[in-house]
Amino acid sequence: MQRHEQYMALGSSREERCIAYRELVRTHLDGQDIHQIRQAAHCCQPVGDDRFRQKIEQRYDIRLGQMRRGKPRKEVEE
Repeated sequence: MQRHEQYMALGSSREERCIAYRELVRTHLDGQDIHQIRQAAHCCQPVGDDRFRQKIEQRYDIRLGQMRRGKPRKEVEE
């Protein structure tokens, strides 16, 4: 597995990189960001802007977002 060069630059040993990464995440995520990530994880949704969501939908041919509960409604024929 190839490691990301920015991650590798965090320290010379695995332990140093882990500590630096934890500190990086701890200081850059405010309470609102953490809440958003937890809500998204609870609903199995990605966190990102509309462009990011559209790319996921296109790549995997899925629809993201909250769906209505239950069976899809039948269309009424006229």
